Amino acid sequence: MTNKVASTAVRSEPASTCLSVFAGQSASDPTVCAVPQLSGVNGCSVPLTLPKRAVNGEPTVVQPGEKIAYPIPSESVLPGVTVVDRGPGAADYVLAGTLGAQDITLTVPVHHD
Repeated sequence: MTNKVASTAVRSEPASTCLSVFAGQSASDPTVCAVPQLSGVNGCSVPLTLPKRAVNGEPTVVQPGEKIAYPIPSESVLPGVTVVDRGPGAADYVLAGTLGAQDITLTVPVHHD
């Protein structure tokens, strides 16, 4: 029996055409190894700020043109990260951040096969 973890397309609200984001190994490979990670590139003209990854840490700021490499905390969920259970083996990791001065929510859907 294979226990494969995969992610479907990352959604942003409001929608943003300048963010190129995915949560698998690459934009074309949805397989997740160990911990889901938000990856991609901030192609926007303003910084993307994501929730802090440690209790005493700082928010993660991704400047315009920079690559996004954000491991999603799954064991202990921090403020700004919400886990929504979608049934057996499936969950959405919802990240509350900002894109410049605008609030943005990134939803990373993960499921176990």
